[in-house]
Amino acid sequence: MDRAEMDRVEMDRAEMKTEKAEVESELSDFEENMRREIEAYMQPAQQSERDNATQSPEQFAEQFAAYQENVGKQADGHGTEGHDAAVTAADESTVTSNGAAAGDSPASQPAKPRSKKAAKKAYTGTAYRTGHLVKLAVRTKPLSMDIVFEHVSSSISKLEAQLEAEKAARKAGYPIIGYLIETTPLNNG
Repeated sequence: MDRAEMDRVEMDRAEMKTEKAEVESELSDFEENMRREIEAYMQPAQQSERDNATQSPEQFAEQFAAYQENVGKQADGHGTEGHDAAVTAADESTVTSNGAAAGDSPASQPAKPRSKKAAKKAYTGTAYRTGHLVKLAVRTKPLSMDIVFEHVSSSISKLEAQLEAEKAARKAGYPIIGYLIETTPLNNG
C-alpha cells in the first residue's frame, strides 16, 4: 500500500468513529427521553394509587379487629371449623375486582359471612363456568395492613388467571405485595 491508500483508510476509520459516536449520542438521547417519559407516566399512577384508597382508617380498623377475632377462633378450633373461620374473616375483608368490598350491597349493609362452598357457588351460578377465582394479598395504603383482593378470571390457566388478577388489582388502585393466597377453579363441582 502506498501513502495515499493509507491516508484514505485512516480517513475512513475516522469517519466511522465519528458516525459511531453520533449514533451512540442519538441512542443515549433516545434512552434519556424514554426514561423521562416512563417516569412521567409512572408518577401519576403512583399518586393515583395513594389517592384511590377506598377505605377510611376507621373502616380498615374495624375489619382488622374482626379478622383478629376470627383468627383467635381459628387457633382455638380444630379441623375445618378453624379453617371456615379464617375463610369467613377473609371474605369480610375481601375486595372484589370491581373495586367494591365483597360484602357491599346496594343498601350498604354488611353481607353475611359465607363458607368456601357458598362463595364458590355464588360465582359459578347454575351454568358451568371455566376459569379461576384468584385471591391476592394487596395493600390499601403504604404502611397499612394487608387485605384480600378477589378476582374472577375466565382464563383456563392458573398463571394467566393470577396475572389477570394482579392487573385488575393495579387498575383498581391496590398495590400488589406479592402474595398469592388462593386460586380456585370455577366449576359446578
